Amino acid sequence: MKGRINYLDVMAERPAFHAFDRSKDILDLVEHEVEMRPARESASGEGLDERGFAIVRWPTAVDDFEDAVAVRTIYIAEVEALLRQLTGAAKVVVTPNAVVRWGERSDRVVPAAANRPARFVHTDYTDESALMWRDRMLPPEEAEARRGGRFAIYNIWRTLTPPPLDVALAVCDARSIAPEDLVAADAVADFPDRDAMSFEAGIFRPSAAHRWYHVADIRTDEVLVFKGYDSDPARACRSAHTAFDNRDCPPDAPARRSVDIRAFAFFDGNHLSEEQGS
Repeated sequence: MKGRINYLDVMAERPAFHAFDRSKDILDLVEHEVEMRPARESASGEGLDERGFAIVRWPTAVDDFEDAVAVRTIYIAEVEALLRQLTGAAKVVVTPNAVVRWGERSDRVVPAAANRPARFVHTDYTDESALMWRDRMLPPEEAEARRGGRFAIYNIWRTLTPPPLDVALAVCDARSIAPEDLVAADAVADFPDRDAMSFEAGIFRPSAAHRWYHVADIRTDEVLVFKGYDSDPARACRSAHTAFDNRDCPPDAPARRSVDIRAFAFFDGNHLSEEQGS
């Protein structure tokens, strides 16, 4: 499959993107057509610590992901169990909110809302902001105690519509990403009902070395787990990701609806210095 994705073009100023009002974005993007393989196709043994992503069969008991109570009481526990099983983490902290998104053909999409897929190659964390978020996700005493140990940040992404997806997700093999491909940017959470906050995220320049995989065929009883950051330099650090139009999808397919949530995994042993993990 071939897909058209947007990379960061050459910019003189620092890029910025907004969760709600995207008219305020400071982004110069350039479209590239890339070859994509199905994400479930991989050599034996490859997965989260090699490529930075994996598809896992993981049904859910949640019927309505817009029900905040169901997310807090059911889904967060499911995600915690998934990551403990998948990674062997000693502790998993899941963010309290899941984000439901719709493809642009859906009538649920509104101009100033954080419910649309991101249409540029990015990562939610840089080395700097990953350390900041680690400290915010733990009580101060525990954050201090874990500063020498390994931690990783994962995104758990699930489609709520059956395949094929009209707006699919693409993930990049972490081993094909060079450090110089990433450009630090400001991610602005410009909430309409409270003060905005921002943190550092990353946007990627194009590279012919990037190896792309798509999840246009993922099922509703599966999840795509991909890394936003890993402090262990011996493992895949992060997988870039973006949404793209699936040109092989029939025109009468339903508009994509998906849900994603993030989680922080902390590991006992394998202690690293702060310099190694940044």
